[in-house]
Amino acid sequence: MDLTLSAPHAVRAGAVETTAVWHRWSWRLICAALLLLPFRATVGPAVLNLEWFDVLACAFLVTATAAGVWRTTAPQQVLGWVAVYVAAMLPSLLNTAHLGGSCAELIKTAYVACVAFALARWASEPSAWKRLVRAFVISVGAIILFSLGVWVYATLSGHVPARFALAEAIPNVGRMVRVKATLQTFAMLANYLTMGIPMLAAYAAATSSRPRTMCWLILIAGLLAAATTGSNGLVGCCLAAAIVAPRTTRWDRIGRAALVLLVVGVFLFAQVASTAAILGVRASTRPMPLATTSGLPPQVFPDPVDGGKQLTVQVSYVWAIYGLLHKLAWETWREHPWIGIGVGEFSSVSARAAAMGRLNSAWDPHSTWFGALAETGLIGLLGLAAMWIALLRRAAAGQRAGPTAGDWRVRAPLAGLVGLLVNSLHADIMHFRFLWIGIAWLVAARSRPTME
Repeated sequence: MDLTLSAPHAVRAGAVETTAVWHRWSWRLICAALLLLPFRATVGPAVLNLEWFDVLACAFLVTATAAGVWRTTAPQQVLGWVAVYVAAMLPSLLNTAHLGGSCAELIKTAYVACVAFALARWASEPSAWKRLVRAFVISVGAIILFSLGVWVYATLSGHVPARFALAEAIPNVGRMVRVKATLQTFAMLANYLTMGIPMLAAYAAATSSRPRTMCWLILIAGLLAAATTGSNGLVGCCLAAAIVAPRTTRWDRIGRAALVLLVVGVFLFAQVASTAAILGVRASTRPMPLATTSGLPPQVFPDPVDGGKQLTVQVSYVWAIYGLLHKLAWETWREHPWIGIGVGEFSSVSARAAAMGRLNSAWDPHSTWFGALAETGLIGLLGLAAMWIALLRRAAAGQRAGPTAGDWRVRAPLAGLVGLLVNSLHADIMHFRFLWIGIAWLVAARSRPTME
């Protein structure tokens, strides 16, 4: 029997083997990218804000394309609304003062969206979903343990490692150790945990022989780690924990009710802590320096030589910075209500406000919605809202279509995204890479593509 392959069959076999090689490399690259997601290490020029995650994610896009990931059945509806969101930002380019910077912001958004949907197609099968989520939650667990360790060390020793934490005075609260771990800011850590804690709890519950116990332990440890940030992002984190918490027993219902009360308490606490407040008043006196009397005009009298005192009063206070930023964003929007001032241009507006004395320095909008309104106008805001509505509708459909009410694959990313949506009132969450990873998990949970 002649087993020699004919030319077309040989070519087809070679193509299959090449695709398999690309497939293996794609798995390795995306798993490495998910592991390095919370570890900030800038690569290349600082202006590009590239991290190791971005290098690996771009390589994943290339290898996944070569492996045929885009030939799978696409989640067309959500993908279409994400395209609407990106397209709705395009008109703002007509008003931008820095066309290159605005185009770069648009390219970054399109890039993370592509990574999200390539990952969603890769993780559409349950076994692939578990494998990729495992890489993600390993980093989440490591960050939780590291954050708690940094806080305990800094509190007990009195030495605060500046790279991972800072000792700051919180308005109306006092001095506390605030942990940022390996992320850029305290708020970013709180938001990362908002997305990560539900995924870790769900993965542990789905793979453990004692799902309820593991889920509650992870929720408690994760919320303690989020509390070390001293950020108002803890509000969304607590809400995400309440959504993903077990629902099977009476004690679970009590625990979830306690988490909801905690959400309310943290929200009220955050409002008090972020209100303008006097942090301290310090007064000091010292003898006035002697001044020469020669050459003084007649109407100027020298200070007395004996008993003259100089009084110095120093007042430490903070501004309600979020309120000022939202007010500035509202004023900026009123100047260009339809298309805004250009993507990424709010920092220039806040810099001018700082030069006028309205702010202490240049800031980003610190609000997804006010930022979108100022930078992209009503058109961009409607595109953003449409994308979020499509995501939440997909999640609701997934909850109804799931095999049980506790379908972890849908409920975990839904919890994280709802938590981030709450935090979006005081954070620009659309620039968080882990937000798009959460979108990928949600889309993957409702997709069943088959590779051609």
